[in-house]
Amino acid sequence: MNNIRFADETVLIAESEKNLQKLLDTVQKQCENFEMQINVEKAEVMVFSEKKQPPKIKVSLNCEMLKQGNQFKYLGSIMTSDAKSTVDIKCSIVVAKNTFTGMKAILTNLKMPSQLRYRILTCYITPILLYRSENWTLNKTDIRKIKAAEMRFLRRMEKV
Repeated sequence: MNNIRFADETVLIAESEKNLQKLLDTVQKQCENFEMQINVEKAEVMVFSEKKQPPKIKVSLNCEMLKQGNQFKYLGSIMTSDAKSTVDIKCSIVVAKNTFTGMKAILTNLKMPSQLRYRILTCYITPILLYRSENWTLNKTDIRKIKAAEMRFLRRMEKV
């Protein structure tokens, strides 16, 4: 697989700088056949690497060098050059916290049965927290952060 497409977004995947340039040139030629063009300002390249500083590559489109980024957002997921999901997980935790805060009056109402409040939490907050989790690359720290967020929600619900 060398490309992923959804609506007007396309991700090209190659194992080398040379292969990426060749693939980009092929896509560019096909776009021209249909009187379409790739927006050079929006296009960028990213190298997945275990190194702290990924290697720089030079890929061009219409004689313009594409900028190289360390992260990009694709269909709501934040992809980073270290191929870890830490940034995406942090964002999900923040969104879940904000949603919990918006529903705080219901979720912390001790007059409501705790089973009902827990059910509301699992129906509304947990899916937000774990949204896109099937794509995450988890390490022990990430798992701890997710569990800590869940425990924080439960403690606040019970006012502990």
